[in-house]
Amino acid sequence: MKYVFYALTILGAIISFFFMCGAFLADSAPKEASAVAFAIAFTVIPYCVGRVTEKWFRADHEMVSELKHISELLGTHTRLLAALANATPDATAAPVPPVEGPAAIKLPEEALDQEEMDRRFKAWQNKRP
Repeated sequence: MKYVFYALTILGAIISFFFMCGAFLADSAPKEASAVAFAIAFTVIPYCVGRVTEKWFRADHEMVSELKHISELLGTHTRLLAALANATPDATAAPVPPVEGPAAIKLPEEALDQEEMDRRFKAWQNKRP
């Protein structure tokens, strides 16, 4: 597809050459200016359209490859999570019983000591300037 627009750009450049020759043969400034404007338009417009379509196709290709990569990652993570949850029949590990309630989170005893936390906070405040 991009080669079509490249061919149109080359064709526009050839047409622009004839418009530029016509500008040299014109007998007034407005005719020269309009011929040069047409020459520029016949070259620039197909080039810009070609570049835009090239960017679109490249962006679509990159986006599709990125989406495929993300899809593969999601599939891998889904299989891993299913294996961890023992939802797959081919899991070789013994099933782990679910833990519910506050027993699910085990904190060290020192983390629950409010006096120690207050002492450390006051020591930190005293060190600040």
